Amino acid sequence: MYETVVQMVYDRKYIYFGAFCKDSLGKKGMRVQDLKRDFEYGSNDNFYISLYPQNTKGFCVSFMTPPLGNVRDVQVFDDAFRDLDWDALWKVRTSVTDSGWYAELAIPFSSLRYDKVPTTDSVSWGITFARLARRDYEKTVFPAIPQAFTPQRMTYAAQLKRLKLPPPSTNIRVQPYLLFQSDNNTNTSGITSSSNQFKTGGEVKWVVNPQTVLDLTLNLNWHLLCKGV
Repeated sequence: MYETVVQMVYDRKYIYFGAFCKDSLGKKGMRVQDLKRDFEYGSNDNFYISLYPQNTKGFCVSFMTPPLGNVRDVQVFDDAFRDLDWDALWKVRTSVTDSGWYAELAIPFSSLRYDKVPTTDSVSWGITFARLARRDYEKTVFPAIPQAFTPQRMTYAAQLKRLKLPPPSTNIRVQPYLLFQSDNNTNTSGITSSSNQFKTGGEVKWVVNPQTVLDLTLNLNWHLLCKGV
């Protein structure tokens, strides 16, 4: 069994999790094969947290990291449908030692969707922890969840109680882009032509309230054509 120790604190901006994933082989026991964002689950050692701030039990968000600090974040619906295109803004720091590896996660409250409550009230969130030791493909989960389900099965989640939450903040993300494409062609008569194409646009995601998200996409194209001999 791979012992794992987790601690949690929070302030007005972030909820923080620290995990020590013990391994008797230390660095030699580490398995990381995929370094990209939203890595393939099962290819790396990893530690992850699943939260359902709205307490719907049919929805949660998961934050995962392997020993080298790349991230995977996903929205899960009814433990069956997963949205890997969802990217939250959060921070991770990891370190590997001779006795295991550490992971520190800082998740902004602004990246989580929850209902506004009076500042004098405390709330409870559903939460699960899980660790995959890739070497033996051993999964450790808290709380105990039947093996027929994943750690995102929030009907079995533990309760993170007595949270004093900041008011939900404005959550807007803007992702602009600019692309340029140039083509040069010469026909059989020796006439050359060139075409330059510009593409610009962007995406805006606005969380209007915990139940409503507005997605806007803007795409603009323009061309510059030239001919010569």
